[in-house]
Amino acid sequence: MQQLAIIIPAYKPDFLFKALQSIEKQSDNRFKVYIGDDASPNNLLEIAEPFVKKNGWIYKKFENNLGQSNLVGHWNRCVNLSSEPWLWLFSDDDELDENCVSSFYKALENNKNANVFKFNFSVINQFSEITDSNNTEFSDIDGFEFGKRRFERKLLNSAVEFIFSRKVFEREGGFINFPSAWCADDASWIAFSSPEKIAYVDEAKVFWRMSEVNISSQAGPFIATKLEAASDFIIWFNTRYKGKITPTLFGEQIIWFRLQIENLNYTMPLLEAISLTIKLKPISVKSWLRTFNEIYARSLVSLKSRNGQPVGSGFKLWLSRILPKF
Repeated sequence: MQQLAIIIPAYKPDFLFKALQSIEKQSDNRFKVYIGDDASPNNLLEIAEPFVKKNGWIYKKFENNLGQSNLVGHWNRCVNLSSEPWLWLFSDDDELDENCVSSFYKALENNKNANVFKFNFSVINQFSEITDSNNTEFSDIDGFEFGKRRFERKLLNSAVEFIFSRKVFEREGGFINFPSAWCADDASWIAFSSPEKIAYVDEAKVFWRMSEVNISSQAGPFIATKLEAASDFIIWFNTRYKGKITPTLFGEQIIWFRLQIENLNYTMPLLEAISLTIKLKPISVKSWLRTFNEIYARSLVSLKSRNGQPVGSGFKLWLSRILPKF
């Protein structure tokens, strides 16, 4: 019985053919593909039409582009094209092993109460060559533990290796919405999985493509919204698990946030650092000082050191050494 909908919010043409081709090669065909064209200026139908006609897949070109202003909203409307009880939000440029669908159904038989299933994944480049095998050890864990490991940098994931049930998607009112959809997937898996654990699907792997055309590599235009989303994610998680947030975990969250700043190659202005520190709601005076230190001073010092640049002897270096680093 066909129970799985593979949802592709499509905009980019660059690797769409490879994505659809990898789906078509599945050894188990108990799924249906829904392609939601986000009013792309490119002719995506020309790429998708052979697959649509051959396999009975659904292609829908929306009249308005929603992804630029509300990417999560576009995800939601693409999901609403389907009716199957299980949903897989896939990308227009990623690929998957030919036995992913069969492995999912096998895992479903063994985890009948689970609401979310997770594959492992490898990173590929524009030539579909594996650049990072990412064999992260994973066992069935609940939403809190999943988020905790993400903040502790012990668990890597992308958006495309999760399958989830429609009932929890509808229960939560769709995907959790953060600016530019940054961290929206992490929050959604946490919310969707409750009250059960996220179940691991072995024997198959998804291939996440890192290229110059995906949002993960486009730092410049999205810096402000990504940092806003990252802080929103911390606040959302801490509100959801208020009784479980220890000073140690909050410290890990601030380090995670500082690394977001560094990965965006961003120099945090003073007023913005103060505003973000207040927004993140440190739980003590010591925590307030550490938060400010991490995002204002240490982020710049660490970034310069990582890039092989002279650190200098300015105000931020002084602060990074004087303020507590507990």
